[in-house]
Amino acid sequence: LLIHKIIKVALIDKLPAIYVTAYPKHDYLIKLLEKFGFKKKLEHKDEIYLYKDLTKESLLDLPFFLYQKDIVKNFPFFNDKYSEIKKFILPIQPHYHDMIFYDYPNREKSLFDNPTSINSESNSILKAYFGKFSRDINVGDIILFYRSKDLMQITNLSVVVQVFGKSYQGIYHEASKYRTVFSKDELKKYKESKNSTLIIFMPIFYLNQKITFNDLSKLSMTDNKLQTINQINDVQYRKIIKNEECYNCFHL
Repeated sequence: LLIHKIIKVALIDKLPAIYVTAYPKHDYLIKLLEKFGFKKKLEHKDEIYLYKDLTKESLLDLPFFLYQKDIVKNFPFFNDKYSEIKKFILPIQPHYHDMIFYDYPNREKSLFDNPTSINSESNSILKAYFGKFSRDINVGDIILFYRSKDLMQITNLSVVVQVFGKSYQGIYHEASKYRTVFSKDELKKYKESKNSTLIIFMPIFYLNQKITFNDLSKLSMTDNKLQTINQINDVQYRKIIKNEECYNCFHL
């Protein structure tokens, strides 16, 4: 959560880079910062200075395999122009949506909300989602989360960073390493299912526009009534994000 907030504030203030000071005893923090693209710039006595470039120039024109390899280090930037990248609309129930996207601007606040007890899955940059996906999902693919039942609109653009298919024996172990909205019983059920896929993803930004079910229908994107994951083509995707101000902030 701290890393996410630091980067968000830096981008709002249009800062070219971020510096963080840490100490050798902060081994976990240093590894976490490096995971998200911070580099050790200088070590002086007992202090370690870490640096993250926010200018995007160093990330432009990367071969696709390198973009995939460093996709987490590139956070919060992403690139959707590679021909290999697919785009999906993924429906999510309001209950799960509130747990994953606790900071969603239009989330209905509860009288009993307690800022000190936010779910751990809300705090994590990397999030896990189990599902029975009929589509082939890969690292770098774009997921547009569609909040079903109440809002019935697309709320968030996320990027897939890891995929564990049904043949992967350690899928349950991997899920336990990440923040997920599912209970242990639900995870066990998915583990036993023959069609379970675990995706690890990074939420990038919330959409300002209200792209509703009716809007998607007019764009021919509701063939399955958005009951399950729905792949869309690049032209359809561009129509959804074309007026999003945040898109240009995060896109390479």
